[in-house]
This record gives sequence, C-alpha cells and structure tokens, in this order.
Amino acid sequence: MWRHFCVLSILIMCLGRASGEELTCVSCPDGLYLDQASFSCATCPANSRTPDPANASSVLECACLAGYMNGSEVCEECAFGTYKPALGNGTCDVCAARSNTTATGRVHVAECLCVPGFFLELNDCVPCYAGSSKDYVGNEKCTVCPPGTFCPRQSLRPVTCVANSVQEGTGKKKVQDCLCLPGFYTEDTVAGRSCESCPTGTYNEAVGSAVYGSTACVACPANSFNPHEASDTAAACQACDANARSLPGSSLAAACLCILGYSGKPGEPCEACAVGKFRSDATQYICAECPVDSYNAQLHMVSVESCLACPAPTSSDGQTGSGSLLACVCEPGYRAALSHDAGAWVCSECEPGRFQPSRNASAQST
Repeated sequence: MWRHFCVLSILIMCLGRASGEELTCVSCPDGLYLDQASFSCATCPANSRTPDPANASSVLECACLAGYMNGSEVCEECAFGTYKPALGNGTCDVCAARSNTTATGRVHVAECLCVPGFFLELNDCVPCYAGSSKDYVGNEKCTVCPPGTFCPRQSLRPVTCVANSVQEGTGKKKVQDCLCLPGFYTEDTVAGRSCESCPTGTYNEAVGSAVYGSTACVACPANSFNPHEASDTAAACQACDANARSLPGSSLAAACLCILGYSGKPGEPCEACAVGKFRSDATQYICAECPVDSYNAQLHMVSVESCLACPAPTSSDGQTGSGSLLACVCEPGYRAALSHDAGAWVCSECEPGRFQPSRNASAQST
C-alpha cells in the first residue's frame, strides 16, 4: 500500500492503493489548505479560511473572515465603528459620519447605526430635534422629553429642570421652559436660569414666567412682617399689633412700632397710655407722666398738651401723672368741699379771722 499526490493545474489529494491500481484524486474540503510538509489538509489560522472553491495549496491562501482584518500576525476583529463584508485580507471599512457599531467584528454597512444624539432620516444620521433625546446607538427616532425636563437640539438625555422649578409639558426645548415655583423668583444670567428664594419680608404666589425678568417677589404690606424666606402666600405676612405700624416689606416683628399714645417694646403688644400719662416721642417706648400741677383724665394721649392745668387755687401737691381733676387739691388758706357731682374740689377762701394751713382741708382754724 502507498499514497501519493497529483499536482495538476489545481491541487488534488490523490489516494491510491497498490501499484497498477486506479488512482482516486480528491480536493481538500472548502476552507482548508494542503499542508506541503505533511501532505494533508490543514485548518487555516483562527478567524480565517481559504476562499471557495477548494484546492488551496498553502496557508498563504488563507484569508480573514468577514468582520476581521489582517493584523500583524493574526486576523483581528473590525473595531467599533468599522465593518468588513467579505472574506479577504483587506482593512475594515469605516462607518459613515455620526454612526457607529454596537459591537466589534461587524460585517455589513447596515450594522453602522446612528450615534447617541442622532437618528436616521432619509438615509442620513441627523441630530435629535430640540425637545427630544436619544442616549444609545441606533437608528430609531429620538424620544420626546418628559415633564420636568427640557432637551436642547442633539440631546443625549433629558436635562432636569433647575431646582425649585416646574415644567408640566412634554417636548420642551430650553431651560426657560422651566418655571419657578411660588415662593421663588427667576434669575436669568448668561450661565442659565436659577430659581432664588423670595427674601424675608416678601412672598410670591405665582408660578414664574418664562420671560426674562419674570415675576418678582411682592413686599408684605405696611403694618405686617414676614421672617421667612421662600413664602408662597400673602398669608405669610403676619399682622402687627392693632396699635403698631411697620413699613412695607418688613421682615422682623421688631419692625412693628407702637403708635403714639401707646407703649410697648418693638414687636411686643401695645398698651394704651393710662390716665395721667401720654406718649409723644416715637424713640421712647414708655408713656411719660403729666407734669406737676396738671392732670389728664383720658387714655392713649399723644402730647403734653393733653395734660390740663389744675385750676386756681388748686395744685397737684407736687405729684406728677395725675389722672383726675380730683388730684388738683385746694391750697392752704382755702376750705375744700366736693362739687355737687363729686368731680372736683370747690375751694372756699377762709373767712376773716380764720386760717387753714393744710392742703385740701375741709375745716378752718381760728
């Protein structure tokens, strides 16, 4: 028994039996080549094969598979963004602009898909329209941005609205579509939009406008105050005491000052000046007393002029803050008696030969 090979215009592995017997020549199977050293069919290196039909006579006829290119020593996968559709040792083709593959070793141009931020339109990858986004490789249309977000042109993903803002629609395109919540005001700068807290002494009940310089915070009215930031209702403005006053936009209770005729520290309850007293100085928080030899029978008086002089021949006996005409007593030398309505003293001069050394005495001495 013996084996030999026939080499014709094509390579054929010939199998023979005994001398004189009929020879049978067969080709190496598709994809294999004839190893000249071993005279046997051999497998091509990894990721390569011989072209069809068969009859490859050397490993040099092994070519890289589709999706692979001839590297320095081995067939390497086509990188991301490239493809190779046929068997051969050429380089991989590069995907068109704005497209990429989802894996290496791609074999067809159809596997070049639009990159994030782009979608396929009329066989070209075009940017996502403003109001939509796409964050993956693919040809699908971009997704409309949901409420609470906005999407500029060519967005990869929706941008969340700035803090303390709201946006209830879909497909919004810019940060100006985000409206500041009640209690905040819009601050637009070259850097973008922000929603700032309304300061103390103010409030804002409205959702901000999308127009530059939008709704400003409203000052609390006069005679009220608001110590809190970001107030979203006029009810946040707390009323001063009924007898106190404050300027518009006041932020502290201490801004509430008692009106004249009333006493009390700033921000505290106001009490009416008692009889015999008055308050005419806004810088002082207590009521002053009527001076000696005067009286005042009324509440919440605002000036010293409200203190009436004791009628002659009476005096206040050196006392201040008198609150009744009865505090004006008869001077020595006079006999005192109450008036018919008991609202004042009636002073009668001592008769000849008599005297009265005491104030407001009803008896005379001889």
